Amino acid sequence: MALKILKDGRGVTFIELLLVFAVLSVMLVAVFVFVNPVEMRQRGRDERRLSDLQMLDRMVAEYLVDYGAYPDDADTLRVSTSSPGLFWINADLSRYAARLPTDPLNDSTYFYSYKHTATGYELNARLEFNLEIAAADGGNDPTLYELGNALEIL
Repeated sequence: MALKILKDGRGVTFIELLLVFAVLSVMLVAVFVFVNPVEMRQRGRDERRLSDLQMLDRMVAEYLVDYGAYPDDADTLRVSTSSPGLFWINADLSRYAARLPTDPLNDSTYFYSYKHTATGYELNARLEFNLEIAAADGGNDPTLYELGNALEIL
C-alpha cells in the first residue's frame, strides 16, 4: 500500500519539504527585518520613561500644593541610580505612590534626575529611540526629555 501511495504521487517528497522550509525561513527573516525586536524594546522603554516622568511631574505638583514647597532640598541633584529603593527623591512621597519609578535600565546612561530651586523644578530622562520628542520638549538639552516648570535648571 505504501508503494501505491508513492506511485500515485500523493506523498510528500524531500524536495517539497525543503521548499516549504525555505519559504518559511524567508518569511521569518522578513518579519525580523520589518519588525525589529530591538527597536520595539527601545520604544517600549521610552514609553515607560515618558509615563514615569508624567507621574513624577504630578507627584511634585501635588506635593507643592500640599506642603507649599518642592520635595527634597533645594539645588540638590537627585538621580534614580543613587538610591534605587523606594524613594530616591529625599522626601516622603508615600501618599502619592508606593515607590518612585526608576528608569527601566537605571544605569549610568539611562536614569531619571530631579532638581529644584525656590521657584521651579526639572525632571529629566534620556530616551533611546524617540529622540525627536526630547528635542521638541522646550528644554535646553535636546538629548534629554525634560519636564517641569523651569527647564533650565539641569
